[in-house]
Amino acid sequence: MNIFRIGYLLVLFGVLVLVAMAAIGIAHFALFVIFPVIYGSGLSIIPFLLIFLGIVLMFFAPFQFSHSTDRIFIPPEYDDHENETAEEKKEERHYGGLIMIGPIPIVFGNDRNLIYISIAVAILIILVFILYYLR
Repeated sequence: MNIFRIGYLLVLFGVLVLVAMAAIGIAHFALFVIFPVIYGSGLSIIPFLLIFLGIVLMFFAPFQFSHSTDRIFIPPEYDDHENETAEEKKEERHYGGLIMIGPIPIVFGNDRNLIYISIAVAILIILVFILYYLR
């Protein structure tokens, strides 16, 4: 098992332990302005340490050196495929996204369908925001 997966599992386990501690009342959640705050006493430091250690492991995982040559990544554009033509290699990529800065949505993309989906998600997020704060 590589270091990145161990870090990912530590973060996941830390979040699960934190949720379990919140469910039994050891840890508590709050909202300060727009920032989520998690606080507790005693054993509630354990999930934070697990999450922190997992993030550190995932950060240092790319710097792990391996002496085996079978792990070397060769990008597809440097592969020697003489049979493929330039038209086969060229693929059209579609992208679309949504950035919410407070209540203001910023939608971008090059595909009309993905832009429509992003607009629908933005409207849904704004409606949930409005319904939550108007109740």
